[in-house]
Amino acid sequence: MYPELYYTVYGSLFKSLKLKEGETLLVRGGTGSVALAAIQLAKAINVRVIATSRSASKEQFLKGKGADEVIVGNENFDENLKNYSQMAWIKF
Repeated sequence: MYPELYYTVYGSLFKSLKLKEGETLLVRGGTGSVALAAIQLAKAINVRVIATSRSASKEQFLKGKGADEVIVGNENFDENLKNYSQMAWIKF
């Protein structure tokens, strides 16, 4: 990945969102390059990361990149989110 990508994500997570250790971050579309950078930077400060993907085949890939949990599919997405509370939200 390109270093510039990390500057963009860093600014979004830590300057705009003010993400802190111990919080939870939801990353939609987890397999995109910006989303993967967000997962890596968030995990570097011990943030719980929940990623989303449309494909079940990408679940293990995302967990390997640091996602603590992966929500697969678009159907009932809002219903699945009811299981999570107090998340920091960011959409890339």
